[in-house]
Amino acid sequence: LSFLLTAIQWSCRYSVISALIAFLGAPVQPVLFWVLQWVVFSIMAMIPTPGAAGGAEAAFFFIYSAFLPERVIGLATAGWRFLTFYLLLGLAAILFFLLNTRQRR
Repeated sequence: LSFLLTAIQWSCRYSVISALIAFLGAPVQPVLFWVLQWVVFSIMAMIPTPGAAGGAEAAFFFIYSAFLPERVIGLATAGWRFLTFYLLLGLAAILFFLLNTRQRR
């Protein structure tokens, strides 16, 4: 069960960019985007700032700019980072607050 849930989680994580690019109306290349996403995540692991701040966006922009139209690369970068990091960070903060207030009662 754990393996299955992990596989689903990673598949969703790697599919965010394909869904986002399709939403923005640009041509989607799912296999290529999965490989590029792996490259971006690998680079992010080497960036020493918390959450790979700044470096993640730069890595994404420079790697994907060769494959995406100029009209969508900025929105794709911002949307990708929001969906894969900031949204999860915000949800975790809300959950932390809710669980913390429940324990105080």
